[in-house]
Amino acid sequence: MAAAEAVGISLSASHCGSGCTWGDILAESLLIVLPLAWFGSELITSWVLDHIFVFVLGIAFQYFAIRPMSDKSPMQALVAALKAHTLSFTAWQIGMYGWMAIATFPIFGHTLDKTGPVFWLMMQIAMLAGFVTTWPAMRG
Repeated sequence: MAAAEAVGISLSASHCGSGCTWGDILAESLLIVLPLAWFGSELITSWVLDHIFVFVLGIAFQYFAIRPMSDKSPMQALVAALKAHTLSFTAWQIGMYGWMAIATFPIFGHTLDKTGPVFWLMMQIAMLAGFVTTWPAMRG
């Protein structure tokens, strides 16, 4: 792989990660203020809400990057944003949720307190895992 390709992939993965990170921070912070437990599980609630926030923010990030730089109509730009974001977002979330599942179950054995530093440290590591799992999606 050429250095230019590696830089391009890293930039694309970082762009994907910015939407994912903001979505996760907003969703988790909302759950601190408004604790919910869908299906009796705070973890399921957290992951579903994270997923929704991340998807919406990621589409917005892609849309506002694509629309000003093209002559696409708003609908064409939205479709392009969906195409650009869906695979990378899914790959990122797999890495992130994978790490958080490892941290939650085998490492700590319980759901982590969202107001504590350990949770946010694990989320930072989860973001790195997301970056790594996004790379193959960006190469394709």
